Amino acid sequence: MQREKAPSADEASRQSFSMDYSHCQKLAIKGALDAAEAEAARREGF
Repeated sequence: MQREKAPSADEASRQSFSMDYSHCQKLAIKGALDAAEAEAARREGF
């Protein structure tokens, strides 16, 4: 099954957590940038 591939369940869950976490950070940063751009465009009347 999967246990043969992964060194340990703890290590595998740690890796997937850190990947999920950095992915969420990127989405949050992108969302903040999009919101800032939309706000600037609204102020300039675009």
